[in-house]
Amino acid sequence: HNHGKDDEHDLKRQSVSNSVKRKAVENINERPSEVLLASRADCDVTELNKTDVSYIRRVVHRARSKLRQHLPRNREEIHEYLRTADVKTRENAYKVRAGYSTATLIL
Repeated sequence: HNHGKDDEHDLKRQSVSNSVKRKAVENINERPSEVLLASRADCDVTELNKTDVSYIRRVVHRARSKLRQHLPRNREEIHEYLRTADVKTRENAYKVRAGYSTATLIL
């Protein structure tokens, strides 16, 4: 290997980042700052600079954004979703029929 030894500070930041990312995905409703403070205490890290905190915030945002449903981008994706989704009204009646084609307008 031609690279030098990793910095101790970077290794600690990576361990905190991994811990925060895991906890942020498990507890999606908890604020990122609370998750960071709890993980920081668990990992026994005394100091994180501003760059470290912004890096960890980006990691949490990326991990949580992968969990969200994405909006359909075209008409075919909308119809595919409606074909597979269980769309019902309050009276448990089906609102959309599965036989609609892609040329149909959905209101």
